[in-house]
Amino acid sequence: MKLRRPTLDRARVTALTALLILTAVFLGFASAPRRAFQLWSFTLPFALAIPWIGARSLGAKILKTVVWLGFAATWVDGGVRGFLRQIYGSDPKSSFVVESVANTNPSEGAQYLLTQMEPILPWLLSVVALMA
Repeated sequence: MKLRRPTLDRARVTALTALLILTAVFLGFASAPRRAFQLWSFTLPFALAIPWIGARSLGAKILKTVVWLGFAATWVDGGVRGFLRQIYGSDPKSSFVVESVANTNPSEGAQYLLTQMEPILPWLLSVVALMA
């Protein structure tokens, strides 16, 4: 599979810059500053691959899917972190969260999600908006 030369026209540079800025702002609200920078830096390899997307070849389509999944995973992680930080003031790997998940059955989990829908909704909508 031969990749074509990257293209960086003005629209692509603007879109890439906006994508990185929106991701940084979202993660800044979701995590502590140091952790937000770490999470944002995980998106850089995916962002650097964006100039090679554009051709209609199978390789370009696979690359586009990988880039989208990389950003989507970061956004979902940021949404979960933001919700836990807002509600409990904790990190997803804290012992409080791990114990709560371990001692919950699916019925209790669904009931919890229904009762917490109001604080979950802004984070969910933010993630969906970034994925669009």
